[in-house]
Amino acid sequence: KKFKNAIGINYANTLLYFLPEEIDLKKIFDKVWKRKYKIVLMTFLVTSLAITYAILTPNIYQSQTILLTEEPQKLSTNNLSGLQGMSSFILGNSKISVLDKFNIIFKDDTFIEKIIKKYEILDNLEVEYGLKKYFHNLIGKKPILDQDERYFSAIKKVRKIVSISSDGATDEVIKISAKHQNPEFAKKLVDIFLKELTEHLKKIDMRDLETKIHFYEKELEENDNIELQTKISEILSNLIQKRVLSNANKLYVVKELVESQVPSTFEHVAPKRGLIVIMAFLGTIFISLFFAVLID
Repeated sequence: KKFKNAIGINYANTLLYFLPEEIDLKKIFDKVWKRKYKIVLMTFLVTSLAITYAILTPNIYQSQTILLTEEPQKLSTNNLSGLQGMSSFILGNSKISVLDKFNIIFKDDTFIEKIIKKYEILDNLEVEYGLKKYFHNLIGKKPILDQDERYFSAIKKVRKIVSISSDGATDEVIKISAKHQNPEFAKKLVDIFLKELTEHLKKIDMRDLETKIHFYEKELEENDNIELQTKISEILSNLIQKRVLSNANKLYVVKELVESQVPSTFEHVAPKRGLIVIMAFLGTIFISLFFAVLID
């Protein structure tokens, strides 16, 4: 019985040892007040650094264009019904959206490199702004890159600056945008990639179209079957019609709903200077108070 009582007492003492003490707010306040000068100094230093960073970080401007995918004109396929549903393949009506095609082309390093060389924008992409510029001016030198490294770095920068995305619930509305410290250069990039993407896609489609036209013209000459000749003639008519229609508009497969503009100097999208300073101020106070309580 005495043994059981001893065990019970020890168990109770163990529980009491691990039970948390009541929170003493006065004790916490005293700890904070004791280190008030350190907290104020730390908050001042971090907030000052945040303000300096916000001031030195250059404004980022965005230019964009909104495009609408043009529905290809319905070409007559009445006489192609005997070809077992291959009319879409013959006429080149792909199920891949224009947005997906643009993004596939944009992922091609060679495509972007050709644009950089064609429009001579390598130097524009290498211009430094903000903290990086101040740092390199401070140390008095910049890292030296060979030509291949320069283009590789420029291609990566282009993919960070330019974006191609859907601007609606479907892929029929496309947005091409560019963010850069230079508002004029941002607009220039949007215009360049709109022009080059549509022309590159048109070049691919027209090359495929010409191959098909050449093939069916040859088949028409070599075939004596009247019924088959009629169907081939219908195919040729549709392919040639598609070729003619592709040159009817200013832009291939899209039309511009909203043209790109040079953004106003008051319309920068980044940095959010007020938010940076407020977050630095509040974050420093919170962390300082936390360590002030736990340091003892």
